[in-house]
Amino acid sequence: MLIGFGKATELVLLDPVLSAQQAQEWGLVNRVVDDADLWKEANEIINKLAAGPTGPSPSRRKTSQCHARLLYRQLELERSGMIRAAQSDDYREASRRSSKKRTAAF
Repeated sequence: MLIGFGKATELVLLDPVLSAQQAQEWGLVNRVVDDADLWKEANEIINKLAAGPTGPSPSRRKTSQCHARLLYRQLELERSGMIRAAQSDDYREASRRSSKKRTAAF
């Protein structure tokens, strides 16, 4: 788990607005740069990647495969969760209230 169960739960349940600094501290982003430095930083990363090996290395392949398997499993979990949620009374109430621009009452 990238950020830990506690932080992940907080994100899901409370939907906080995080500053860029908080997102970096939590491990949600790798780096934070000023707007003025964005393209300079991006180009430095691009140049480092371009200067590296271009062929498929075993470590790159394994990392890619691992992420693909994790993503596939997570998408399956999301799909089944969305189906269950869509069948709940809370979902119907939230949908009804949302369409009428009112706060849902759970």
